[in-house]
Amino acid sequence: MKKVVAALMLLVIVVAAVSAEDRRVVVPVNVSFFPFYGLSPSVTVVNNVQLNIGVGYADELDGVAIGVVSVIGDSVNGTQVNVVNLAGGSVTGAQIGVVNLTAGSVSGAQVGVVNGTIGDVRGPQVGVVNTSLSGVQGPQIGVVNVSRQSPLQTGVVNATVDASGVQLGVVNVAVRNSGAPIGIVSVVLEGGQTHVESWVDETGLVSVGLVHGSQRTYNIYTVSSDVTLENVALGLGLGAHFAGEHSWSRVEVLGSTFYEAGGIFRSSSGATRFSARGYVGYQVGPVALIGGVSFNYLMDFSEDGLDLAPLHGFEFDFSIDRHRFWPGAFIGVQL
Repeated sequence: MKKVVAALMLLVIVVAAVSAEDRRVVVPVNVSFFPFYGLSPSVTVVNNVQLNIGVGYADELDGVAIGVVSVIGDSVNGTQVNVVNLAGGSVTGAQIGVVNLTAGSVSGAQVGVVNGTIGDVRGPQVGVVNTSLSGVQGPQIGVVNVSRQSPLQTGVVNATVDASGVQLGVVNVAVRNSGAPIGIVSVVLEGGQTHVESWVDETGLVSVGLVHGSQRTYNIYTVSSDVTLENVALGLGLGAHFAGEHSWSRVEVLGSTFYEAGGIFRSSSGATRFSARGYVGYQVGPVALIGGVSFNYLMDFSEDGLDLAPLHGFEFDFSIDRHRFWPGAFIGVQL
């Protein structure tokens, strides 16, 4: 009798040991219509191949999930290719779908319409809307890109707390930017630069410009006119800033469109001036003196021809009626 009891006890111990160790159930192929939430609270279901005709669930994915909706409660080591991909843990691999959301980090790529992570992303996010509540160590390429830290954002609207590389878009916003924002509007909340400039150039035009951007790159928005207000132009440019202790230098490209007198914002005269400029500034108290040289190209398709010419009277030999080229210079102040 004692031998029987001992054998039963040994069997119970072996079964308990097996149950304690065998807490992971690996399912090689799982075809899902509705989510299945595991065998018991103590068992982890790991899918290798998950075919989601409806909504598929697994505790972990070690392979590939394909279908409509894939829900992984914990980590993904592989690829989710579904309309909706959700992961409660980290993703090592890729999420490809319309909506890709991860509660952990991503080591790989998210490609879809909406991509979002709570953790960091070590790889690219490519979609219409890309968000990361933590940092992104790869590029964000989309229409709207939002992250806490990013080395590269390319889209219509880019927003980040710390930009360490390039923001390329229509609107770029950063709390701090140690890289280069390139766009129509670039806002750096901390450590950026905003200045107002005024200068007169070789054509007699008087211009007022707003310089706004980071310490390295900036946008410039200009309004120009002659004393008779016959030639009025609105301009937009992009430049690079090289700072010294009391002086600085800049190179920039600027395009200005001329408007008919009294018709500003309504009708263009058909003439546009493009300028490549290089200039220096020297700080004297709150004011900086600026001056530099330029190379100018006037594309003039106005009916009567734009009355704009360099006061020095020199134009390059390859100038023609509709396309004129000349060197220039300007001097002014910056606040």
